[in-house]
Amino acid sequence: DYRLARGQQALRAGDFTTATAFADALERAGDTDRAALLRGEVLFAAGEPARAIAQFNRITADGAIRTRAAALSGRCLLALGELAEAE
Repeated sequence: DYRLARGQQALRAGDFTTATAFADALERAGDTDRAALLRGEVLFAAGEPARAIAQFNRITADGAIRTRAAALSGRCLLALGELAEAE
């Protein structure tokens, strides 16, 4: 949770490099769901919603992580003009 929170904090500050480094650290630690969530958030913030969705779709966990990914996937679909899918 610490690495995810720090990565999200870096992302809010506009520091994509640090956020990506935290995603890499999560992946190395075996926390693939949190890594995919953070990578997806970085890609969405960078204006790459299709690639972000691909990251969100890698998440297998249920709960808060999956809920956040689903909400962000909806925002990505809106950005892509896929209104029916977003709904």
